[in-house]
Amino acid sequence: LGRAILANAIGDKESLEQVFYHTYLIHQMTDNNLINRQYQMAASCEESAAHLRLSDLTKTSEPEIAQHHREKALEISQNALTAYHSYGFVRTVECTSEMILYRHGMALLANGMEQEGAEYIRMAAAETERKHALIPEGSSFRTTYLDLPLHQQIHKTAKRLKNR
Repeated sequence: LGRAILANAIGDKESLEQVFYHTYLIHQMTDNNLINRQYQMAASCEESAAHLRLSDLTKTSEPEIAQHHREKALEISQNALTAYHSYGFVRTVECTSEMILYRHGMALLANGMEQEGAEYIRMAAAETERKHALIPEGSSFRTTYLDLPLHQQIHKTAKRLKNR
């Protein structure tokens, strides 16, 4: 899973293609009961993000392939969301509830489902705020929690959608 996260962070086409290999291995390990299914949920978040980035990279030169990536992002983010709802929580450190909501919202937006996508982005922002409120006053983590890159992306996207 760590390699999939790093490949997504690099973000070039070759690295993004590697995300699918690494997430495939995670799906295989969970299918064989070698690791907890929560890792499959986290892998789906990474896989969905890679599909959305590849869609952006191919939208001009290969619009059909870009559309395929958008559709796969939505399908896979729905899998992560369904797993999240079946568990009711996220236990892995590589994935958070707000990440699942955000990834699904972004996949919905990419597929033209503006209202539903905006709602999931709002839920991700609310989840981030909920967790922030639970951090004790005076904790150094409380001052940096909202500065985490994912939380910055969530709030930036939520603000942009609110101003539409």
